[in-house]
Amino acid sequence: MRPTASPGSPPVLPLPLLGDLARLRQGTYRLLADVFLYPTPEHLAALGATARSLAEEEGIWASFGFFVPWRRLVDALCMARAQGSAEGEYALLFLVNPAAPPYESFYRDPQGLGRGHLLAQLARAYAEAGLAPSPSLGEPPDFLVMELEFMAFLCGQEARAWERGDHEKGVESLTRQRRFLQAHLGMWFPLFARRLREKAPEGLYRLAAEAASAFLHHDLDLLRLLVAEVGHER
Repeated sequence: MRPTASPGSPPVLPLPLLGDLARLRQGTYRLLADVFLYPTPEHLAALGATARSLAEEEGIWASFGFFVPWRRLVDALCMARAQGSAEGEYALLFLVNPAAPPYESFYRDPQGLGRGHLLAQLARAYAEAGLAPSPSLGEPPDFLVMELEFMAFLCGQEARAWERGDHEKGVESLTRQRRFLQAHLGMWFPLFARRLREKAPEGLYRLAAEAASAFLHHDLDLLRLLVAEVGHER
């Protein structure tokens, strides 16, 4: 018998929808990653276009507990081009002497004693999936954008596996996503989001932190359910 979701948990979807769900999750992770890049006017315009595109496919998300903060972020991004305050807010929060540094090691290793081990662990996780951090980004492996992009990449791998009927690779990707989210983003993003809310009582990045925090929490629950369900159908 397949497990069913408990009250308040994400619904377990029929297997034929797994590929579509992985694509939607890929787009969601990619949008969240892009939100935390520097907000030039061109970038904000692109974010608005992506948000509008995702909003057209968000029917599945409407049944999830993170939908309300997610919708607030999407609405804000659709209007972000006209806000004009995003660049100053970004600089205050994330650049020189940042109020809310977007790096895992800042929250999990504030003394810096094990930072090298953490960065090596992340680099190894990327390499095992066939990736290497882009030197052009100029950021360490624990940069928030890099970790969110990695989850988007894994969702894309999963989607391709379901689309070609490769059940083993689909389960492998789901398991890798669950482990990475549990060991990294799930551990430190709530601390980052709390700090950001304290430093930015309103604005685009507060909305982004609230939406991402809710999404990551529910996505980990969803991954646990999916691994339990499809992992036994070999």
